Amino acid sequence: MWENETIMELVRLTRTTRVEVESVILELLGEELKTEPGELGQRLSAAGAQMPIDSVIMVEILVRVETRFGVRVAETAPTAWALRSVCGFAELIVTLAQKNEAEDGD
Repeated sequence: MWENETIMELVRLTRTTRVEVESVILELLGEELKTEPGELGQRLSAAGAQMPIDSVIMVEILVRVETRFGVRVAETAPTAWALRSVCGFAELIVTLAQKNEAEDGD
């Protein structure tokens, strides 16, 4: 029988976190902009949350993030709004990943 602490640790390890997703997004943005992710994060914090990238490259990053986290992002107005910022993008991916994780657990 599994102990509660072991079960909680497994749940913690499988949950996708916003920090993890933000790190991946910043890494991919940094690759495209030839900027270190940490520096990019600081620049975004100072200048506002708006993504500094054109829509074609954003789609490429979206596909890579979908693949990395095993999610599929629907093409809707709320999705377009979420993709305008790293935080919104990360929240969207976390929500979808956690939904998938919950469905896989059923």
